[in-house]
Amino acid sequence: MDLDQFLDKPVLRILRNAVATIRALGTVVATLAAALVVLYLSLWKDKVSPSVAIVIAAALLALLAFIVGFWLYLQHVYNPAYYEILEFESLLIVQPLGDHHRYQYERRQRVRANRDEVRLIEFNAHWTGAGTRDKLHVESLISDHALLDGRRQEEDGRVRRWIYPRRAISKGREVEVGIRQIHEDDIERQLPYFRESGSQHRTRKMSVTVRFNREEDPQALGEVKGMEWNTNLPPRHSKPVDYHDPIRRVNQDAKTVDYLLVVEKPKLFHSYGIVWQWPPDES
Repeated sequence: MDLDQFLDKPVLRILRNAVATIRALGTVVATLAAALVVLYLSLWKDKVSPSVAIVIAAALLALLAFIVGFWLYLQHVYNPAYYEILEFESLLIVQPLGDHHRYQYERRQRVRANRDEVRLIEFNAHWTGAGTRDKLHVESLISDHALLDGRRQEEDGRVRRWIYPRRAISKGREVEVGIRQIHEDDIERQLPYFRESGSQHRTRKMSVTVRFNREEDPQALGEVKGMEWNTNLPPRHSKPVDYHDPIRRVNQDAKTVDYLLVVEKPKLFHSYGIVWQWPPDES
């Protein structure tokens, strides 16, 4: 048994939570008590009668009780998101294949659990265009993890998939997960953009990269833009709200060119990505 498995035992999780609760309550009580003593000694000792001081103390204790009760509500009743995303990196490799393209999509992310017993990390994607079904391949980037595939689009046009690390992640613990998808657009051309988001999960940092062969560098056809969308709407109704300058990187040895967008603290329900143009006969 490794250290993570040992620390994830239910008894130890309960003990950790109890210790954290006692420490937090002790800090609040000690701070308010010290403030009350200082105020009484410095301001009220010679000016306020004992009966008034008792009333003030009772009011402060009532305020303390309210603060503690509200804190307990936030900790034990209010439901936070199951996890937050500390960082994720997404890469889309665009490969010409005759009269269409093959796309290799990878997303690797590190998350921290906000609750105990977190088992599933969600990935959702909306792809335009259409391809032959048997050319679609989806897998976990980490071989020990299991992929649960929703396969079909939901009403909002997105396909939901989940990665199961084959163990429960306790509150405060971190795990790295990833997904890889390969597909082609041999039936209907995919639209020339690629965007990602943390959706409803608070995200500290994200990066989005689109990689082309040098021969298909879209810069020759026009400006390649970094864009931000409000995606708290169905995909067909999401709206661009801002523009960002992507970073262009050329790999002479691999004969590829990357367009990269890095975002610190992206907004909830906002997507960020790269927009380019296809040649006229491919639009």
